[in-house]
Amino acid sequence: MRKQLLFLFVCFVTLPVIIIYSVATVIFNRKADENLTSIYSNDIRSIASIAENYFSESLDLTMYPLLESNLYKYLITSSDSENFVEITTQANTILNSSPYVFGGNRGVVIQKKDGNQIDTHSNYLTSGHITEQQIEEATRLNGKCYWEYKTNKATPQFSITRLMKSKTNLQVPLGYIHVSISSLELRNNIQNSMMDKNSYYFIMDSESDILLSTNSDSNYDTVLSQYPFATLQQLAESRMNTVLDNQYFISAYKIKNTPYLIGSIHVSGMLASTKITLTNILTVTALLTAFFFALLALIFSNRIVRPIQELSHKMDSISNENFSVRAAVHGHDEIAMLATQFNKMGERLEYLYRQVYMQEIELKQSQLLALQSQINPHFLYNTMDTIYWMSKTGDTEGIGHIVSNMSSLLRLTFTPNGSNTCTLAEELEHLNHYVAIQQIRYGDSVSFKLQYKDDFQQENILRFLLQPLVENALIHGLKDCAEEMIIVKIYRQEHCLVYRVMNTGTPIDLELIPTLLDSPNAEQKGFALKNIDRRLKLKYGDEYGLKYMIEDAYNIFEIQQPIFGDPHDKTINC
Repeated sequence: MRKQLLFLFVCFVTLPVIIIYSVATVIFNRKADENLTSIYSNDIRSIASIAENYFSESLDLTMYPLLESNLYKYLITSSDSENFVEITTQANTILNSSPYVFGGNRGVVIQKKDGNQIDTHSNYLTSGHITEQQIEEATRLNGKCYWEYKTNKATPQFSITRLMKSKTNLQVPLGYIHVSISSLELRNNIQNSMMDKNSYYFIMDSESDILLSTNSDSNYDTVLSQYPFATLQQLAESRMNTVLDNQYFISAYKIKNTPYLIGSIHVSGMLASTKITLTNILTVTALLTAFFFALLALIFSNRIVRPIQELSHKMDSISNENFSVRAAVHGHDEIAMLATQFNKMGERLEYLYRQVYMQEIELKQSQLLALQSQINPHFLYNTMDTIYWMSKTGDTEGIGHIVSNMSSLLRLTFTPNGSNTCTLAEELEHLNHYVAIQQIRYGDSVSFKLQYKDDFQQENILRFLLQPLVENALIHGLKDCAEEMIIVKIYRQEHCLVYRVMNTGTPIDLELIPTLLDSPNAEQKGFALKNIDRRLKLKYGDEYGLKYMIEDAYNIFEIQQPIFGDPHDKTINC
């Protein structure tokens, strides 16, 4: 029952908890992935808007000389003009007071076609003039922006160089404008807007070079090595522009009007912490559920299994013939009904035991005593016959010995309480008196030898088994022989005491003995053997009885009784 309870507990508690935990984990992970993907997608758009505004203002600054009259006048006025110095001064003042410069976070150089230039004197300028390479690239792009990223005095910066043309004739170049942009300020603006300080934001160019980053962790560099510019550009063009790669969320967004894209890498810490929280909640729930059902199983066991076990123990007692046991009845449930019926059964069995079984025992006991009583007159008749013939011969001394042994033998035979059991020592004393009488009767024609074990002498055994067997061996062995040897062996075989009576002389008829034992007639022939066989079976059961055989010229009769003891062999020659 306890195994069934454990099986039910596993099936109805553990398995559902595991299934619920697995399903909840799958659903949560899927929803968490979708939600975090949406969150990080919106986040990269928000961060990208900061970079776009920053670059957009720089792009607007490259168009400022064409929109501001003093700066445009500077571009179209010849350096040889007599008022050129005044125009240059005014243009320089306007340029340094431009709101796009942000107090020096951007540097601006305007260079005319003839090489004359003005600038904002910003620390972010790479040099006091525009380089030949920048002029060549801007000329090649014919009005489009030429973007660069370099460092000046270990200060990283972005730069834009553009060819400026006449507003009235686009075929006429007026000069060049070069704008340098502080990447430190852009990084600070991005860092101030980061949703997670442990996240990694970066700007990458078309050569897959990282131009700006917010974190120096090398783990992010390893992740980015698997995502070149082309891959991130495809990601930026997708609807969600965010992908989950193992434990990292990777997002990308193309910065408008620039050759750059901005990306981010987020460790799914939020997901991991939520998973841990969910796992802890489910674990606590599972443990509480397991404890609750274990408590129920214990209560169920105490209420059902334990009473059933007690009933089982009491049934074992009844099977061992202890019919007085009764089960305790508690309550009015099915177990109480079962205990009540058990008690009724016990009472009925006790009654039947007393009325029927004990009567049968008494009947067997009376049968045993009746069989035993048959031995006494049978032996007495034979002994009196011996005394008669000795008196005929005038052997008074022999008659005296016979009468003395006969007196002791009768004292042992007629017990005061009529018991059919005795100790082995008493049975051996009875046999010795009988053998003494027979030695007087037959003299040297018969030799007796008795082999037994001292420790068996106090064992309780059935009376008068040895003397009838010896008598049978004596009478039938000397039928056609002048001399005879009779050997009586008593020994232990497992849990039985074995009597083996062996005699030489006339061989026994092995086919006649079964007929004598099974015969219902109470005739004198075979009386002793039949009596012994019936007494053994009445006392100990049908598996016990008389055995007979011939071995090495010996007639052998063997019987067994249940007994225990350690052998110490002793041999007596009678």
